[in-house]
Amino acid sequence: MIKLKVQPSSSKRRITYLSDGTIKLYLNSPPENNKANKELIEYLADKLNISKSDIIIKKGGNSRNKTIDINGINNEDFKKIFKL
Repeated sequence: MIKLKVQPSSSKRRITYLSDGTIKLYLNSPPENNKANKELIEYLADKLNISKSDIIIKKGGNSRNKTIDINGINNEDFKKIFKL
Protein backbone atom coordinates (compact mmCIF):
# COMPACT_ATOMS: atom_id res chain seq x y z
CA MET A 1 0.00 0.00 0.00
CA ILE A 2 1.28 3.41 -0.95
CA LYS A 3 -0.11 6.58 0.60
CA LEU A 4 0.05 9.77 -1.39
CA LYS A 5 -1.46 13.20 -1.70
CA VAL A 6 -2.78 14.37 -5.05
CA GLN A 7 -2.87 17.97 -6.27
CA PRO A 8 -5.29 18.14 -9.23
CA SER A 9 -5.44 21.01 -11.75
CA SER A 10 -1.69 21.61 -11.53
CA SER A 11 0.16 23.29 -14.38
CA LYS A 12 2.89 20.62 -14.40
CA ARG A 13 2.80 16.87 -13.73
CA ARG A 14 5.40 15.77 -11.22
CA ILE A 15 5.96 13.71 -8.13
CA THR A 16 7.72 14.95 -4.99
CA TYR A 17 8.55 13.82 -1.48
CA LEU A 18 7.60 16.36 1.20
CA SER A 19 9.59 16.92 4.39
CA ASP A 20 6.86 15.26 6.48
CA GLY A 21 7.29 12.03 4.50
CA THR A 22 4.28 12.50 2.23
CA ILE A 23 4.52 11.50 -1.42
CA LYS A 24 2.78 14.24 -3.44
CA LEU A 25 1.68 13.87 -7.04
CA TYR A 26 0.72 16.91 -9.10
CA LEU A 27 -1.75 16.20 -11.93
CA ASN A 28 -3.11 18.34 -14.76
CA SER A 29 -6.69 17.04 -14.69
CA PRO A 30 -9.43 18.59 -12.57
CA PRO A 31 -11.00 16.48 -9.81
CA GLU A 32 -14.41 16.43 -11.50
CA ASN A 33 -15.87 13.27 -13.04
CA ASN A 34 -13.00 11.07 -11.82
CA LYS A 35 -10.59 12.71 -14.30
CA ALA A 36 -7.76 13.16 -11.78
CA ASN A 37 -8.04 9.53 -10.62
CA LYS A 38 -7.85 8.32 -14.23
CA GLU A 39 -4.83 10.53 -14.86
CA LEU A 40 -3.21 9.24 -11.65
CA ILE A 41 -3.51 5.63 -12.82
CA GLU A 42 -2.41 6.43 -16.39
CA TYR A 43 0.58 8.47 -15.21
CA LEU A 44 1.84 5.84 -12.78
CA ALA A 45 1.28 2.97 -15.23
CA ASP A 46 3.26 4.85 -17.88
CA LYS A 47 6.11 5.78 -15.50
CA LEU A 48 6.32 2.27 -14.03
CA ASN A 49 5.83 0.57 -17.42
CA ILE A 50 3.01 -1.60 -16.10
CA SER A 51 -0.63 -2.18 -16.99
CA LYS A 52 -3.23 0.25 -15.65
CA SER A 53 -5.07 -2.74 -14.19
CA ASP A 54 -2.08 -3.31 -11.85
CA ILE A 55 -2.94 -0.07 -10.00
CA ILE A 56 -5.92 0.14 -7.66
CA ILE A 57 -7.09 3.10 -5.60
CA LYS A 58 -7.94 1.42 -2.29
CA LYS A 59 -8.95 4.52 -0.30
CA GLY A 60 -9.60 8.15 -1.09
CA GLY A 61 -11.35 7.95 -4.44
CA ASN A 62 -13.02 11.28 -3.67
CA SER A 63 -10.19 12.75 -1.62
CA ARG A 64 -6.76 14.26 -2.24
CA ASN A 65 -5.31 11.76 0.24
CA LYS A 66 -5.19 8.35 -1.41
CA THR A 67 -4.01 4.86 -0.64
CA ILE A 68 -3.10 2.90 -3.73
CA ASP A 69 -2.02 -0.67 -4.32
CA ILE A 70 0.41 -1.39 -7.14
CA ASN A 71 0.85 -5.05 -8.01
CA GLY A 72 4.39 -6.08 -7.08
CA ILE A 73 5.54 -2.66 -5.79
CA ASN A 74 5.61 -1.65 -2.14
CA ASN A 75 6.14 1.78 -0.58
CA GLU A 76 9.96 1.47 -0.42
CA ASP A 77 10.21 0.21 -4.02
CA PHE A 78 8.02 3.13 -5.12
CA LYS A 79 10.33 5.64 -3.44
CA LYS A 80 13.39 4.04 -5.05
CA ILE A 81 11.85 3.99 -8.52
CA PHE A 82 10.90 7.68 -8.33
CA LYS A 83 14.12 8.60 -6.47
CA LEU A 84 12.21 10.09 -3.53
